[in-house]
Amino acid sequence: MCDALQPFVGIGPFRLGMSRLASRDLAGGQFDAFQQNVDAFDELGIHCHYDPNDLLEFIEVFEPCQPELDGIEILDRHLNTVLRELKRQGLVFDVALTDTIFLDAGLAFTVVFIPVKVSRARARLYCEG
Repeated sequence: MCDALQPFVGIGPFRLGMSRLASRDLAGGQFDAFQQNVDAFDELGIHCHYDPNDLLEFIEVFEPCQPELDGIEILDRHLNTVLRELKRQGLVFDVALTDTIFLDAGLAFTVVFIPVKVSRARARLYCEG
């Protein structure tokens, strides 16, 4: 179910701005609401974060999800390689002090450091504004 990232739109069938009930239906009803505003679809590698009106505000993806942006695989690759390829596509990015990299496509990368393992990255897709 993890497909191409569409900047400021969504990933696969998940659309930013859709209702919590609609996103749960798409995922087949298997979820864990581990925070008041987050539904975790861990089997899909997707966390849906909702605003106070229960509309999808941003999407976080991680393994086993394998998202692509303009044919570029986003996760499970060295972050510098991904950024270099996205830059060739014309995307602009900034590096924040928090080790999060924000792209002008409404996309952020967070590197998660796991002791004794290779670090993993998570990608987040945001609405405009």
